[in-house]
Amino acid sequence: MCYTDLREGQSQYIFYCNYFQVNELIDVKPIPGSVYIRSVTEPFDEEMELDARRIDNWLSLFKLRQYGRSGDDGLHASGHASGTELVEMIKTINPKKIVPIHTEHLDHLTNYFENVIRVEQGEMLKL
Repeated sequence: MCYTDLREGQSQYIFYCNYFQVNELIDVKPIPGSVYIRSVTEPFDEEMELDARRIDNWLSLFKLRQYGRSGDDGLHASGHASGTELVEMIKTINPKKIVPIHTEHLDHLTNYFENVIRVEQGEMLKL
């Protein structure tokens, strides 16, 4: 199968296209208004944010509707909660202390909550 097959019968296919393949949209020429489902983790560093913006630009160029970016549309399928979902969950639970154990961006939580405790690797915290 090649891109001409996809171009001719787009309603018959689901086309998988990741960051490294997005330029193939040029050959496929997707029908404007077609749906792109973003199913990867949220960007957590500057390079990933730039990659996400590049995808956004490609999708905008072809007038594709995107679902799954930032979880704002209720669709998130990377296996991880989005940043927005984590903040909402913590607000709902309303814990006395927040002890992140798997993050490179502790500042994200401290922007929203005052009760965030930083524990360094090898350090012991008595609960």
